[in-house]
Amino acid sequence: MERFLNSTFQLQQISERLRINFVNFTPYLCSMKLLVLLSFCLGVLAEIAAQSDTMQWKKELETIEIKDRAGSYHKDVLKPIQSLKTLEILSLNTKSTADLLASSGKVFLQKSQQGGGSPIIRGFEANKILLVADNIRMNNAIYRGGHLQNIMSISPILIESIDVLQGPGSVLYGSDAIGGIILLKTKALRWSNEDKSKFNFSILGEYGNQAWNSAHFFQFGKSKWAWTHAFSYSDFFHLKSGSVRSSKYPQWGQNYFERIRVNNMDSLVSSKNTSIQFPSAYRQWDLLEKVGFKSKKLGEHVINFQYSSTTTIDRYDRLSEYKQEIPASAQWYYGPQQKLFVAYEWDKIFHSNLQLKSQFSVQNILESRHNRNWNNAWLKHRNETVDVYQWSFDVIHDLNSLILKYGFDNQWNNVKSEAFQENILTAQTKALDTRYPDGGSQLFLAGLFGIAEKKWSDRFTTDIGLRASYQFLSAKIKDATLFPVPVDHLKQKNTALNYSVGFHSKLWKNSIMSFISSSGFRSPNVDDLAKIFESTEGRLIIPNQDLKPEKIYNQEINFAQMWRTKDIHKFNVTANYFYAFYNDAIVLDVAYINGLDSIDFNGARTRLFSNQNNRNAYLNGFSVDFKYEYKKRFFTDIHVEKTFSRIVNEAEKGLNLDHIPPLFGRFSVKYIVFKNLQCNSWILYNAWKKKSEYNLLGEDNFQYATIDGTPSWMTLNFGVEYQMNSNWQSYAKMENCLDTHYRPFASGISAAGRTFVLGIRYQLKN
Repeated sequence: MERFLNSTFQLQQISERLRINFVNFTPYLCSMKLLVLLSFCLGVLAEIAAQSDTMQWKKELETIEIKDRAGSYHKDVLKPIQSLKTLEILSLNTKSTADLLASSGKVFLQKSQQGGGSPIIRGFEANKILLVADNIRMNNAIYRGGHLQNIMSISPILIESIDVLQGPGSVLYGSDAIGGIILLKTKALRWSNEDKSKFNFSILGEYGNQAWNSAHFFQFGKSKWAWTHAFSYSDFFHLKSGSVRSSKYPQWGQNYFERIRVNNMDSLVSSKNTSIQFPSAYRQWDLLEKVGFKSKKLGEHVINFQYSSTTTIDRYDRLSEYKQEIPASAQWYYGPQQKLFVAYEWDKIFHSNLQLKSQFSVQNILESRHNRNWNNAWLKHRNETVDVYQWSFDVIHDLNSLILKYGFDNQWNNVKSEAFQENILTAQTKALDTRYPDGGSQLFLAGLFGIAEKKWSDRFTTDIGLRASYQFLSAKIKDATLFPVPVDHLKQKNTALNYSVGFHSKLWKNSIMSFISSSGFRSPNVDDLAKIFESTEGRLIIPNQDLKPEKIYNQEINFAQMWRTKDIHKFNVTANYFYAFYNDAIVLDVAYINGLDSIDFNGARTRLFSNQNNRNAYLNGFSVDFKYEYKKRFFTDIHVEKTFSRIVNEAEKGLNLDHIPPLFGRFSVKYIVFKNLQCNSWILYNAWKKKSEYNLLGEDNFQYATIDGTPSWMTLNFGVEYQMNSNWQSYAKMENCLDTHYRPFASGISAAGRTFVLGIRYQLKN
């Protein structure tokens, strides 16, 4: 309780965090030079089919169109994109953005604690997929390679849409986009095209047996200026798992004991309910402010302000670990995770066919880790502060059958790492090794890109993209007594050239097929290259300046077909198959200092490890979507996805990569009973992940599974929405109706059991 009270929201923190460290920012400004825009020459390609009715094609085949750097401007371009729009987000009514992705059934999600959620796209997660919020990179210099929870920093109530781009996206955004990109768009400005003002006010509250949420947002717009305000608050209770367990693994996931302090000693007491995963409760609040101004002469100008904070979040997976029948940790929690985000965007359209867009943003991220061993009085505190400055400039040139998109972007990261130990009995403090070099770390990324889309005929379109990237990293070690490594200043430079080529063909009426070849890369960041950290007892990670970027080469084929019968029946099928070669993958391996594989560290002999480019592998997989609609009242949606992998190095040949989820999918049905009443039902499904399919040396967390692996599971869910009048809407849902106990692959905490949610929403708009 004390940690909850000490971490409450304080307004004065905002003013302190709005600072810009111009000393650290100077190298970033100096590095900005005039960049030469790329140009492309498209060779003449042969047409591959007869002419057909293009207008009917545009109307009938459902395609995805994203009007920014990542999207297609020709309707008949087919790419592997999964989208969640406003109505679907509202219908899912999830507690967090991570849960929103999991409930959609289109993205696999790993969890180590309730206040977490690490999306997996095509077998990649954490720093190998890219998170983008309002066209700004969220990935920063300390994104690690295991499991992350940064997507939690934006409440789902503040999100207007999510687009998941599967496959390499390095041409678009540079480093990290190996497995894919998750594009998050928050509540937009609401402009008026007339002299009359537009407004939209909404407030909601929902309560369930696992959490309660409240939020409100307000949009006001005129023809020349607009304002959007949104705020959400969530209180998550200690997560209760399902009580219906497998007879083969009846004890799996049960929490038999709770930790307490008695007479200054750590003690265990029996849990009153072994399905309640204590401790896992936390709270979160999010604030969004957008102000915009536009005119025909000056274009559109938008200021985007976002703030997110949490209370402390306990690492349930670490707290569930035992050594010789004694808990390994008495305390293990993340401190309040805070993110401050301020962005300025300028957008101007010239002569209806030339669009210029520029963005400048500042992010400030606070993270901390706190842990204490069982019956050890010393509580370790490690604090990280990351300041991120980013600038991008895009040009979109519409030449009818030819669309050109080109521009540049760059990002400067400054990392400050601090640490100390505190005696909880005497309040004495002493020095502690920091997670990252104590002299500070900097990471600079820059890239120049160009994309061309050419429509050769009504049936054939091509696109080609190219990007040149540059990265510079610097980290300094100030206190050599804490870091027993033979260097005090780490430096590295990397470059990369990436491509994407797509061929899109309309085979026949309402049918399209595409072939895409692309490459991606991820350059080592501060967490990869500069971390000096005892990850577990007797295992010390040290820097490796010889670390190189990891790369991926991807080929895939996509197919979409739609059938329609006189506006009564409507079928839509999309399918994807990909094959990728993953080269120079970064993995942890044995390291040496002066020929020795171990040193004395913190009074004990400790083995040395470092990140190394010691792995090559291939991945392949498929996804299938089927949608059916009947008279615009009955809707069915089925999604199935599976990824395979194999390592090809001799030492590990035939083994799977880590992070590869089992087959998973979703089946949903929606029925509009009346104009103001609709019912939803959906099933989420995961297949078995056998022990033989695990990578026992990686991040698959086999210790949190059963002795055989992760069992298959299925949940049945139901929801109903009722529009009481033009302003009021009520909704209710029951998730995991059968109260099944299950734990998704690689997770260290079991999923929620039977969950009831009741909510009400009020909306007033013109």
